[in-house]
Amino acid sequence: MKVKYLLFYVMLLSASLLKAQEKSSISGTVVDEKHLTLPGATVFLTSTKSITVCDNNGKFSLPGVVPGNYELVVKMMGFEPYVKPIKLGDKPLVVNVQLKPNAQVLKEVKIRPDYDRVKHLAIFKKQFLGETYNAKECKLLNPDVLYFNYDKGTKSLIATADEFLSIQNTALGYTLKYLLTNFEYNEDTRVVSFQGYPSFVEMKGTPKQEASWAKKRREAYLGSINHFIRSIYNVRVQEEGFNVYKLLNRPVMGIQKDSGKDVKQIMLVQEPVAFDSLVTVSGKDLKSLSYKDCLYVIYKHEKLPDNYVGLELNVKKVPTADIAHNGQVSLVYLLTDKVDLDGQGLFTPTNGLFFEGYWAWEKNADLMPLEYTAKFDEKENK
Repeated sequence: MKVKYLLFYVMLLSASLLKAQEKSSISGTVVDEKHLTLPGATVFLTSTKSITVCDNNGKFSLPGVVPGNYELVVKMMGFEPYVKPIKLGDKPLVVNVQLKPNAQVLKEVKIRPDYDRVKHLAIFKKQFLGETYNAKECKLLNPDVLYFNYDKGTKSLIATADEFLSIQNTALGYTLKYLLTNFEYNEDTRVVSFQGYPSFVEMKGTPKQEASWAKKRREAYLGSINHFIRSIYNVRVQEEGFNVYKLLNRPVMGIQKDSGKDVKQIMLVQEPVAFDSLVTVSGKDLKSLSYKDCLYVIYKHEKLPDNYVGLELNVKKVPTADIAHNGQVSLVYLLTDKVDLDGQGLFTPTNGLFFEGYWAWEKNADLMPLEYTAKFDEKENK
């Protein structure tokens, strides 16, 4: 992630295909190990706008939730995050939660001075938020909750946070609350990996701001990883603007190395990928994707932004390939036997796919909530 930027795109998200007409609710009570209620605990569904805080009796309610599969997350300072996969039907769901004390917090922590904090914070924001135009309009409101550790031996920067990161995205009109569980950036390989649980709070603005947000949200969604996964699930890859080919014999940058023996020539298969041979139905509202080698993905409906063209992270074209390269080019590697896909554009396991190129460049500044659909946005703006 000459400089190479690769993104080990890891986000602990889970939700299934939403049924537009149905809505339900999730409620419950949050207690500690002594069964004492915990007022003020934050409760949310990952990657959605469904978020709330427990009342004085430790009770919470998330109304108006569309049935589907989610991850319910509960977090309170001094306690370990609680994460539970849930399946919501058309009837209200009650989930009672017991939080465990954070063992690290209970221990005596020796805080070492970070003389390079300004540098580490700059690296974190660049690698976590990205360098897109939207990233320039993002502000980390509480940088003091971040702690950094730099390993000189591996040249890796590790970041942790006990509280939610609060990020104001004035480009897309969201405040992103992000519960960070892992962040690591390696200076040698330029690989960045991060894990966490995002939630979105919609900002209110003037009619002019709302129109600008609607336009930029659509731009952020179209051609995104979420859009691509949805198009595979709905068997609409080419119709949605993606040209996909197989790239053979190319190692995963930063993860695999050439052995130096019997190295095969990197080749691009000229025929578009037939996804019906790669995708199988694995359950209700769930499909599995399995393939070898690498997917060479071109989103043809958008050009590369000016601040991306010319960078060395830009995926090089294959000289012998007789195909159109106009558009945003990304490489997608499968690191597991398969990944499961749902209609909301999410995949599990969340470390099953590895991205290079444009999708490695785009990061959390261009992240969109699950509730967003381009069709809905078009209808709203007619």
